[in-house]
Amino acid sequence: MAVKRQVFLNCNESGVVPVSTAVYSLLKSADPTRPLTVFLAHNSAFERVGGCETVRRVVARFPFAGIRFANFDPILERHRETLTAPKMKWPLMVWAWCFCTELFPEVTGNLVFLDWDMYVLKDLKPLYELDLKAGDYVTAAVNESRREHRPYLVAAGWPEAAGYAINTGTQVIDTDTYRRDGILGKILAWYAKYKDVSLCVEQDAINAVAGERIKRLHIKYNFTVGWCDRIMKFNPFRRELRVYPTQDVFAAVVNPTVLHFIGHKKPWRWNHRPYRNLYRRSMEELGFFDRQAYGETPLRKIVGAFFDFYHVLTRAYARIILATVLRSRRQSA
Repeated sequence: MAVKRQVFLNCNESGVVPVSTAVYSLLKSADPTRPLTVFLAHNSAFERVGGCETVRRVVARFPFAGIRFANFDPILERHRETLTAPKMKWPLMVWAWCFCTELFPEVTGNLVFLDWDMYVLKDLKPLYELDLKAGDYVTAAVNESRREHRPYLVAAGWPEAAGYAINTGTQVIDTDTYRRDGILGKILAWYAKYKDVSLCVEQDAINAVAGERIKRLHIKYNFTVGWCDRIMKFNPFRRELRVYPTQDVFAAVVNPTVLHFIGHKKPWRWNHRPYRNLYRRSMEELGFFDRQAYGETPLRKIVGAFFDFYHVLTRAYARIILATVLRSRRQSA
């Protein structure tokens, strides 16, 4: 049976440019000989501001790709009371991926979910082909935090066997298992019970509900670009950096697959973060770049150039570490 290449994203009206850029990066890096379908959940406002047409034009550049849309608002209205919480910091649209099997009931097999502030650098073949059924996994994702950093989640029934908490920015969801085991219902039930203490919303819910049935992905599939700076603060002789094997972190700095621009400094506005110029070029290629809205000034150009050079050095440092310290340690093990 041919492997399906399916990617799900969700977005509201404020994210037309970033989600379009994420889709563009996905398709630009994809194998053009294999069909790929993008599934996009949105709200009514996204459609009103022309979001569907904008994304459709991006996808039309790639003959091998197709796009399907679904309005999340009707489902959201049915569950609004459950999904709304006092500590909610994000728009309710973040819940859309949890309803992927309701929004697109025709989807079967692996469905790769990407957040809207991502940028894809390589074809995602390893994710499309990931075997989750063999280990009875519900989903696969990248680690984010230790148990001691989530005491409220431990108190809310997060199983110890689950290990570290995952980030939902990149996921591979086995939609067949997700349906069969009623994971959506379990997520809603958990959140209805614990939403007053939950801080990370649906991310907390999938950690608690799926627990040890979450397969861990390499950090390169959800690479927080801040690691390009952060590695300079850590001892490379350590076995683990936060929740990742040290070698994996340095390998991801050198050769990431999916970039995640976590934080408030997003790449569609001026910033000095790693890969900012790559993102900007894609915006220019798509006709999205507006110099005034971007907010660049002569001084910021100088600051940006300094950090660009600094990030060249940090990646060179990562290559040296991989080629010497970490490799020699592996050989001596």
